[in-house]
Amino acid sequence: MACVVNVDVAKMIHVGKIIGLALFIVLAFTFIFPVKAAFMFADNFNRPNGLPGSGWTVISGDWEILDKELLQSVVDGSYERGQIAINGFNAQDFSVEANVTFLELDPNGWAYVGFAVRYVDEDTFYWIVLKQTADGNGEPNSNLKLELRAKFNYLVVVDLGFVGELGTSYKLKAEVAGDAFKIYVDGALQIETADATFGNAGGILMWTGRCKASFDDVFAQNPGFLNVVPEPAPVVISVLLLGTLATYIFIRKRSSSKTVINLP
Repeated sequence: MACVVNVDVAKMIHVGKIIGLALFIVLAFTFIFPVKAAFMFADNFNRPNGLPGSGWTVISGDWEILDKELLQSVVDGSYERGQIAINGFNAQDFSVEANVTFLELDPNGWAYVGFAVRYVDEDTFYWIVLKQTADGNGEPNSNLKLELRAKFNYLVVVDLGFVGELGTSYKLKAEVAGDAFKIYVDGALQIETADATFGNAGGILMWTGRCKASFDDVFAQNPGFLNVVPEPAPVVISVLLLGTLATYIFIRKRSSSKTVINLP
């Protein structure tokens, strides 16, 4: 007695077509909707005094960690900027926030502290800063202002209605999505506007000018749900592959028949 297994060739060809279709769907899904995880950065500088650390790249100015804050100590009437970038951050849509503090102002001048965002180079960025003027003794002498600029071209200026104070921390936060900008000071929405000057992705810099200033509790994120498919995408791909395999096994079992041949 012997057993012979006969496979239905037509049905196996059909199985091959199903597998090919499933692979096509997987590849199409992968290329049309690339997976990109959210980027999140946070630094509270709760470490010993010294260099800023591996999460930062100094562009200009004199930056250090001092007393658990990020300090920029150049006060220079020649308009030298203090710039330090978050490593690895490159986004079009994002939020960024930090507690910022004026510590010393250039006498008889103006000073600013805040962010440069969507930064590509010295000609391509938005500027989001608090601006304070000073008297001959370096003391604040006018109302604190919030500015949004495209490079150095003014877009929106808001008078916050009070004179800034040295040593007082202000929480500055910006949310940028497409052409939309929302900017907050101490939790209050101060600017809500739209601008399309620079629609590119770019970096985020902490930025100072003509002042000694500090930053603390810096937080930035590029949420994965903005312009990209979130992390469940790999799960969908895995389900498609497992479904294809299950279909193949099911049809293969259905397409096989067993014939018993009795030999004399």
